[in-house]
Amino acid sequence: MKSNLTLTSLLIFLLTGCGNTDSTSVSTKHIYMKAYVYETDEDNESSAYINVVMREDSTLKPEIYLSDGEYLTASFDGEKEVRLEEREIGEAVWPIFSLRGVWSDFRYTAKIPTSGEIGTFTITFHRLDGSKIPMRVEMVERVMRSSPTVDDIFFENQSIPLQWSLPYWRDTQMELETQFFCQDYTFIKEQKNYDIDDNGDYTFPTHELVALSNKTYEINQYSRTSNDCNMTLNLVRYRSVPLSNKFAKSSYIEASRSSNLNVTVKLDL
Repeated sequence: MKSNLTLTSLLIFLLTGCGNTDSTSVSTKHIYMKAYVYETDEDNESSAYINVVMREDSTLKPEIYLSDGEYLTASFDGEKEVRLEEREIGEAVWPIFSLRGVWSDFRYTAKIPTSGEIGTFTITFHRLDGSKIPMRVEMVERVMRSSPTVDDIFFENQSIPLQWSLPYWRDTQMELETQFFCQDYTFIKEQKNYDIDDNGDYTFPTHELVALSNKTYEINQYSRTSNDCNMTLNLVRYRSVPLSNKFAKSSYIEASRSSNLNVTVKLDL
């Protein structure tokens, strides 16, 4: 009996959770809003990638699609607004400089030019009744990493010292995204994210990610030609602003920048 109830509950969840809702049928206070702004420098030009998803009340409820007459716009420091466009789920929403939100369920996206300096991003929800609901977040400062450097080499039992510039405003958070990859083995690849303090200094325990890889994959020691592996370290500075005063509970807008580096890690095998 219990298994039948569990199966019934699952079917109900799939049927209700996979449906979509028109935005005009949901009041603003019942829209769960999740918005990301990621700024990067490409070819000496600064740009920001804007990504938004809306759901009814919470993350587990059906996705909300914009109805005719309702739309989202984005702007930087009051410059010309750009309208967000709908995209197919499954596409990468920006070049992968950071894993934060890249493979999430973002439906509406845009890319806008910026000055490269700190400024305010505004995403505005335009409703059919003529009302406009603005969401604002100030971009975080660049992450200026001083250690490690590109040519640094580490061993699997050696910790990696990370050092970076401190932000002027101390209301930011930091996430360290790590990925470990060995080409000459039976495809060792492992990744893990760490929430760390944005205080300019952190010692990464290299052995932790290496040990996780060893437990997950069987290493073919006879096929390897080198004990060199690659470790990607990505420091992501971000600022989150709650939007629950305008939208549903737990809604937020986030701005982020990152600093990415690959270093060599030698295995003791």
